[in-house]
Amino acid sequence: MPYPNPFSKVWMDGVIEENPTRQALKQGYIGQEFFPMKAVPDYKLVWDIMLSGNRLAGIYAHDGTPIPGQGYDFKQMMSDISHIMASRTINPNTLLQLRQIGELSVNNTFVRSARQKLIEEVAKRLGDCQDRCEAEMEYLCMQALQGTITWPPVDDTGTAITAPPASWGNVSLSVDLGFRSVFKQAATTLTGWQSEAGGGAVWSTTASATPRHDLDLINTYFQETTGIPMDGATILMSRTMLRYLGKNAELLKFVYDTTNGGYAPNFLEPKAVQRVFQTELGYNIRTYDAKWTYQSNIGATATAPTENQVRFLPRGKVIIIPQGVLGAGNASMAVAPDVGAPNGDRLGLYTWSTELSEPPWTRKVGVGIHAFPLLHSSTEIFVFDALS
Repeated sequence: MPYPNPFSKVWMDGVIEENPTRQALKQGYIGQEFFPMKAVPDYKLVWDIMLSGNRLAGIYAHDGTPIPGQGYDFKQMMSDISHIMASRTINPNTLLQLRQIGELSVNNTFVRSARQKLIEEVAKRLGDCQDRCEAEMEYLCMQALQGTITWPPVDDTGTAITAPPASWGNVSLSVDLGFRSVFKQAATTLTGWQSEAGGGAVWSTTASATPRHDLDLINTYFQETTGIPMDGATILMSRTMLRYLGKNAELLKFVYDTTNGGYAPNFLEPKAVQRVFQTELGYNIRTYDAKWTYQSNIGATATAPTENQVRFLPRGKVIIIPQGVLGAGNASMAVAPDVGAPNGDRLGLYTWSTELSEPPWTRKVGVGIHAFPLLHSSTEIFVFDALS
């Protein structure tokens, strides 16, 4: 049987197109659902954030001349495309057995076994690199939905990560996507249309929090401020937040009418909570709990490295997205082409390899993508912190 060259771009590209690894983690990713890939020709982006509303055309007699309308109100955003890359080194011992990959005979049993081991090693490392790049794109997308893209990232408490991994590079950036300041609020200080106050309590205090009132206030604020109907709006929240809603006294009272002697259980199942909010307020609640990980305590002699988990969307953040705001043309993941031949016009992830032709004769393989999320209308997303 023929054995492929595991360092050819055709073979490596095929590996990442069929990579089945870590699907249990990646099945929770939703970034590319909101930011589908779109090819762009350059590495420096200048894009417009549209600010105009639904302006009226004129009415004219049949012999009248329409007056040209003004152009869009907009502000320009600028950023460099992010170069997202990960690489892995192939076991030098394996390479020493196969110095001339393309010229070795495959009739020898030892050679066939060594070649198969190398193929498996390359595929495994490419899969790991791909997983890291896809996690990075998910991070950028979820940052964009919160209004600011920052790097390097922080941990789950919002604290800077000390001794960050070298693979994160030395880039530092902060891009404000222009969300309305009044559409970035917290539960304890929520204020709506005509200064109406929210419940004033974080949602984890299930005895006194008023999530129905808070979301209804946000609903009204949206419609009065933008004119956009909130029926069918999507709410992203963690399952933990959904469980707080299921134990909320206000919601249980509403569902079971306990003021008239109705019996109320201790909690509502998450699916029941979702049905209530969809029926009564028109919201579609989607839970989102995907995480990225990093290692700390690297290089310590007394203890092993610690694997830390961080949410792409903080546990208490609730993102409210009206229907159609992130539809086609309004949001995208801008992807610049791979500079290196032979796949210079390839959209999306690309592969590469390098060889050191002297001791220790190492070979590296890697996966990369040149990408950045774009929002062309960022003034209709509400970011609500339900735990502060």
